[in-house]
Amino acid sequence: MKTARALLLACTLLPAAAAAQPPARPSAQLLREFAAAHDLRAFALSALQRPAEGGHFYARYVASECGRDYAAVARLGEAAMQKEITRTGSVPAWRLELMQDLPRRCASFAPGETTSILAGLKTRSGDTSDPLLVAERDLIAAARSRHPEALRPAVRRLLQIDDPVLWTAHRLYDFAAQADPQARSRLGLFLDGKVISPADQQSHLEARTALDLGFCTPGLPCAADDLLRVVCAAGGDCAPDRERKARDLYLANGGSEAGWRRVTALADRIREARRSGTVSMFVRQPPRQGRSPRALWPSGAPASAAK
Repeated sequence: MKTARALLLACTLLPAAAAAQPPARPSAQLLREFAAAHDLRAFALSALQRPAEGGHFYARYVASECGRDYAAVARLGEAAMQKEITRTGSVPAWRLELMQDLPRRCASFAPGETTSILAGLKTRSGDTSDPLLVAERDLIAAARSRHPEALRPAVRRLLQIDDPVLWTAHRLYDFAAQADPQARSRLGLFLDGKVISPADQQSHLEARTALDLGFCTPGLPCAADDLLRVVCAAGGDCAPDRERKARDLYLANGGSEAGWRRVTALADRIREARRSGTVSMFVRQPPRQGRSPRALWPSGAPASAAK
C-alpha cells in the first residue's frame, strides 16, 4: 500500500505534457503489457508511474477488477461446478482456466491495496496528465450535453487513441450512441447514419450486439473478457471467449443465425470505422449549409450551431 501511495505522490511532481498534437495511440505499449501480464499488481504499479501513456486509467481498471472478493466469487463457482459435474461428469478445461485467471493474476495484491490505489486516483480526478482519463471525461461530458457538435471531437479523440479497454471499461460507445437527440427521444441509439429504435426489436438487438463486439479488437484485451472471467468464476453462463458469449446471448434473446451474420458484418464495419477514424459512423454529421439545425436538434439548436 505504501508503494502505491508513493507512486501516486511521485506522479504529482511530473511536469505537465505540453502536447499541441497528442500522440495518436499513447497507450499502445501498456495495452500490450496488460495483455501479457501474469502479475496484475506489478503491472498496475508500473502503470501508475506512466500517466502520459494512460497508466492511471489502467491502474484504476486493474484495481477495480482485482478489488473483488474472489473468495466469495469462488464459493459460488465451486457450487456451480459441483452441479455441472453431477450433471455431465466433468468441467471443460477452458472453463476452469477462465474461472481461475483473474484470481491468480490478482493474487499478489495485499489486502486493501486496490482500495488504496483507487482512493489515491480519485483525489487526482481533475488531473490532465493521463490522456485516456481526459478522453473518457470529455466523452461523457459531451454525451450529457446532448449536442452532436460537442460529441464529435470527443469521439474523434477516442478513435485516435484506439484503445479497446478504454472504449469498453465503461461502455463509452453506449454514451456516444445514445447521446444523439433523436435517438435519445426514442430511447434508441445512433449508428451507421441512422437512429435505431427499441421498437424495431431485431435491428436494435443486432446493433447492440455489434457494438459490444465491434469495440473489442481481435487479439487484444477488452473489458468484455474480464466480465466473462468473472461470470465464469461465479458459476454463471460461461463461454470459451467473448464472441461465443455474445452469440449465445444474442440467440437467447431471440436472434437468428441469419441475424448473427448481420451482427458480425456490422461489427466488422464498426472496427473498420475505428481504424479509419470515421466519426460519422457514430455521430451524425453537421447539418448541410442552408438546412436548419433544428431538424437535427429537436430540443432546440445550440447557439453555436444556430449561428
